[in-house]
Amino acid sequence: MKIILVCTTCSDSQDRVTTLILVLSLLPALVLTCSDSSEFNVLDYGAVGDGMANDTLAFVEAWNRTCNAESEDASMVVPEGMTFLVYPVAFVGPCNPTYITFLLSGTIIAPDNPEAWKGRNLGQWLTFQDVNGLGVSGPGKIDGRGQGWWDISCKRHPQSPVLSFTECNQFSISNILIVNSPQTHILVTGCNNVMIDSLSIKSPETSPNTDGIHISHSTRVFVSNTDIGSGDDCVSIGDYTSHIDITDVNCGPGHGVSIGSLGRSGNEVRVENITVNRVNFNKTSNGVRIKTWQVGRGHVRRVVFKNINFTDVKNPIIINQNYRDVKNACKRMKTGVEISHVWYSGTFGTSKTEVAINLDCSQAVPCTNILLDTVELESSSPGKRVISFCNNAYGNATGVVKPEFMSPKTILTYQDASVVKQSDTWDINRGSGDKFELQPEDLLTTFLAFLAAWTAACGAVLDTSTLYIPEGSTFLLNPVKFQGPCMSSSIDVQVYGNIVAPDIIAWTGQNLNNWLIFSNVNGLTTSRNGQIDGQGSNWWDQYNDSSVDQHSFTLDSFTRLIFPYIQALAFCNCNNLQLSGLTHVNGPRSHISVVGSTGLTISNLQITAP
Repeated sequence: MKIILVCTTCSDSQDRVTTLILVLSLLPALVLTCSDSSEFNVLDYGAVGDGMANDTLAFVEAWNRTCNAESEDASMVVPEGMTFLVYPVAFVGPCNPTYITFLLSGTIIAPDNPEAWKGRNLGQWLTFQDVNGLGVSGPGKIDGRGQGWWDISCKRHPQSPVLSFTECNQFSISNILIVNSPQTHILVTGCNNVMIDSLSIKSPETSPNTDGIHISHSTRVFVSNTDIGSGDDCVSIGDYTSHIDITDVNCGPGHGVSIGSLGRSGNEVRVENITVNRVNFNKTSNGVRIKTWQVGRGHVRRVVFKNINFTDVKNPIIINQNYRDVKNACKRMKTGVEISHVWYSGTFGTSKTEVAINLDCSQAVPCTNILLDTVELESSSPGKRVISFCNNAYGNATGVVKPEFMSPKTILTYQDASVVKQSDTWDINRGSGDKFELQPEDLLTTFLAFLAAWTAACGAVLDTSTLYIPEGSTFLLNPVKFQGPCMSSSIDVQVYGNIVAPDIIAWTGQNLNNWLIFSNVNGLTTSRNGQIDGQGSNWWDQYNDSSVDQHSFTLDSFTRLIFPYIQALAFCNCNNLQLSGLTHVNGPRSHISVVGSTGLTISNLQITAP
């Protein structure tokens, strides 16, 4: 028996009404509602929606019915055009339905007085706990009415986030306006596979500790198409997080996007595989920031900040490995959180302060494998200069980097603390202690490893410097440019292993002319018996068939137009060049291109493609 079928008899006759009552009295467990059994509207459970009556119990009852529904999908509905006053409440699972939708079309408001939290958990207002397959969607509004909290010291009075998600996997939240949180607007902790999309988060610039989104102890969290303005970090990333992707976000006012602070209590930190892409910062106090305490341990690694735009930002790029919130709080220590493999690429804009780039790392545990690739920052005040400051940071700068590093303490040099020098040979696959370990299947790590080893080889003051790519390994390598001129009189690139081009999607946003390019390197030799595989079939198939697949990169008309110019291996302005011994296969177009070079010797190559 399905209740929806029984309910169709409600208006037929008095006899059928009697039958309905008799049948349902025998099956009390099935008496849910006379509406669709998978949809539960808070109005059906006593909610008033006038913004004054306490609707908390109605929300609790509607959630209980939704969570316990005997259906594959279930929805809890907060209808449009109404305002619901809700006190602190936890929506707890696990639930019966595989998928649950919290459909917020109306407005939910918090009590406007902190006194309402007396006797309640100060760490929550609206909390979802242990609910998998959850979708919270709008187009509604949530108002934390935080002014009463902001008026008292946040240092002395714990405050509540608006929305908390704890131990929730495979959940999404989208198309909602969230305003005036007492503290953090959205808190994600202990969650996996999360999508946060198309939100608008707003609190006054002066509201204390009102982070837009805080993520901790979570993996695979995607934040996209979101506008955030608050009195603290737009997005903050806490401990034990990995595979976090922040894309197409507008931030301001606020404190920027921050990894940290981490390690305050001396605990071990593990944060890795973080990507911040296409983010606009407008008049924020910071842009992209990593902040760790001296007493902390562990690591922050594999972080990418790319395609970033700063407008009148006080500290556009900052690493603070000596973070503290009290002046002179700690002396120099021998501990620290290791920060490595951080990539800044394609960042532009204006700085409100003199120091546009500030890499302030620990003397005890320096930052390593820092890459600045095309960073152009200037003062937001015409005629004023900006500078870059660097302390105990090791890595490389490629392309145009402005402002240049002017500080006498700068040690961003052509060397890398994690690359081992062995008889004037830099080994791409070896490291110093446990600071650097190459995982060939990791595109970002491989890319940074090749650049780091090249930096060491190119910067060595030697007659001949050798870059060694070991046999028995296959390295999946993104498009990369090996830039000269070099300090060494000659460089021997010994390729024993295999270098393979990635899937075509890796070229998104890259220079489509080349895969591997050496520029302005004199006395260069490539040799030994390794193989360079351009994976050309990826391009040939796309060029011949531009059918669109929503999960794959497809050539648009412009890409198809310039397709013939993609070179697998290119040498530009490289004099006294020697190429020998290698096997070159499946170039997207030309396998080897040499331009503007003299003194070229080519011998014993194998070049094949269908």
